[in-house]
Amino acid sequence: MQDPNQVWQQQQMQMQQQQQMMQQQQQPQDDGKSDTLKLRLDLNIEVEVTLKARLHGDLTLSLLDT
Repeated sequence: MQDPNQVWQQQQMQMQQQQQMMQQQQQPQDDGKSDTLKLRLDLNIEVEVTLKARLHGDLTLSLLDT
């Protein structure tokens, strides 16, 4: 049976190794370029909606104020 302190130290070392591996994977490769894709869209949109309906009965219309 191992000493609890040794077990704790081994676990800490394993965690540090995993963190180092994750950091290395996140860093850009040899050429310094990242594989991240960036996309920027600037939109100026006007929307016009026409609604035609024939109703028989009562109508309640509510518009959300934003």
